Amino acid sequence: MNGYFEELFESLPPANNGTKPYTIAYSGTIYPYQELELFLEGFQHAIASRRLGPEDIQLVFYGLEYQSEQLVRLLSYSNELIPFIRTTDRMAMNEVIGELNKANALLLLASPTKEQVYAKVFDYIALQKPIILCPSDNGTLARIVSNSPRPLITNSASDVSVTIIDLFDNPHVNTDGSKVSEKYSRRNQAKRMAEIVNEL
Repeated sequence: MNGYFEELFESLPPANNGTKPYTIAYSGTIYPYQELELFLEGFQHAIASRRLGPEDIQLVFYGLEYQSEQLVRLLSYSNELIPFIRTTDRMAMNEVIGELNKANALLLLASPTKEQVYAKVFDYIALQKPIILCPSDNGTLARIVSNSPRPLITNSASDVSVTIIDLFDNPHVNTDGSKVSEKYSRRNQAKRMAEIVNEL
């Protein structure tokens, strides 16, 4: 539980949650066992049910273009979704954080068959934005997300669709969670580690 580097977040400008299109962002690697298709199914249903266009909502995957197999996996899911999806090549960490700060919500893919904590979850918490966990890992990751300012744990395509529509309709809901995010800074995580060592 290394946490996040505080200095990457100290000079970020205030986020504007009312920007259009409504942006859901994902950072970094997608693993084969993560249930990407489950999220895409719900995303597509939300778009269809509200008749949204690419000017209304978009899904951005930062750094995915260096993963050719996962990029094909994403873009081959549905031709109808391609206009709503944007991908980038690898970016410097500070650039990614800056772009994530502009997003409205952050996507965290997982799987109930493989409990794993991804480093990006701490960056997501530091940004104090809604986090969509899809689906729950039924473990540590879900517990961490549950403590974030606005946790959204989705275990079905229907959950995803309802969640996206609610986020789209209510982009200005307060997600202030400075106390929660401070807990996961590297400074505080190192302090906690030192306390554990001292107890031993």
